[in-house]
Amino acid sequence: MSKIVINGGDFEVIRCDFVNGEFIFRSKNKHTPIERIPAVKIKTINVESENDCKDWFDACGLAAVGSLVLGPIGLLAGLLLGGKKKRICFVATFDDDRKILGTTDSEIYKKIRSAMMTVKTDQDCN
Repeated sequence: MSKIVINGGDFEVIRCDFVNGEFIFRSKNKHTPIERIPAVKIKTINVESENDCKDWFDACGLAAVGSLVLGPIGLLAGLLLGGKKKRICFVATFDDDRKILGTTDSEIYKKIRSAMMTVKTDQDCN
């Protein structure tokens, strides 16, 4: 499951997941989906901002492994090199002209773009 933080838009939701090529919008108090929208329904998607961030949990894990292998130098290297991620803020407009402003990591954003292209390419060929 891929988490997308909804920062604004036309949906009355607090969170969204991207699973198997579709957005699953969820309400604040319930775990049941409010609405499912496949990626093929995206008319446009634009990146608003990109920033690098550090996942300290991943960095600490890499540091622990590094310290076992290389001692204190491995610990320092693991903390400095581990846990780097890129967060992407994007605006997606769906076919019905509703929009979302969402934030996710770069891997999930690549999955969204890939699902859009795969489905649209398959439709264009038929």
